[in-house]
Amino acid sequence: MALLLTIPQWSLGRDRVLTSAVEDLIRGANVSFHYCRSDVDLNRTVTAFSGKPNHVIGTLYELCSHYFDRIDLNRHVGAFPRIGALDVCPFVEVGGGGWTGGKEALLSVARAFGERLARTYDLPVFLYERSEGVRSESELAELRLGGFGGLMGKKLSSDYGPTQVHPHLGVTYTGVRDFVIALHFTFADADSRIAKRLAGSVRRLRQEGDERFLGVRALATYLPSRRRGLVSLNLTLPDLTPVDPIVEFLNQQTRKMYRTPSPAHLVGAIRERDVPGATKLAIAPEQVVSEVRTEA
Repeated sequence: MALLLTIPQWSLGRDRVLTSAVEDLIRGANVSFHYCRSDVDLNRTVTAFSGKPNHVIGTLYELCSHYFDRIDLNRHVGAFPRIGALDVCPFVEVGGGGWTGGKEALLSVARAFGERLARTYDLPVFLYERSEGVRSESELAELRLGGFGGLMGKKLSSDYGPTQVHPHLGVTYTGVRDFVIALHFTFADADSRIAKRLAGSVRRLRQEGDERFLGVRALATYLPSRRRGLVSLNLTLPDLTPVDPIVEFLNQQTRKMYRTPSPAHLVGAIRERDVPGATKLAIAPEQVVSEVRTEA
């Protein structure tokens, strides 16, 4: 059977005991652990794990039950724009060969998770990417732009749950999407100006049709405690855009601005097929997702 990969991203990152407990819970569950990393400036924890669908969903519910009461977005401060305690929770098919029942069976897993999450926590849940109905991607991006504070007092067109933002959990995005490679690229700097220039260059080259940047999304952020600029990259078409040319471009541009870049960091997981084109990344063995089908 095909396996399910999820990359839940949580609005917590400064409580070391709590973030360590998140990793311990995932490692102790009946899933394959791929990634868990927190950042104090972003105040965010990214996790990744895969397995049989019922095991993955069970682990997600356990994480929510343990940590939702420890997250209050009213007190949350971080460099990354956030709208939910469980900010985003994408599902990706891995293992190859497709799901029994086809795409609809995969979508039904995400919908069932979203519906139960909304019902259990009285939480507005939005479906995104391939799970969307009539909602456009631009509408969801606009909703995220205002952050948690921008949602207060608004009537929301959620797919599940109430139409008002939860008072301390915000809202959650979940859904099915294709595989994405996520990278963090950092360098010493006094503010975010160079990061914004680099991210702008990536977006411009993508719009101009540069094949190195097809489907590449870039966001600039600043990490004040480390005095470092950050460019976050999502490679949404990894079969067409290998990692190495993108990292080499960023290294060259950063040095032209008299900044010394740190090695690019792989956020989350990577497929086996993408590893040969990502020689400039330090990839932990557990970050590599097997694409071999398992028996049902």
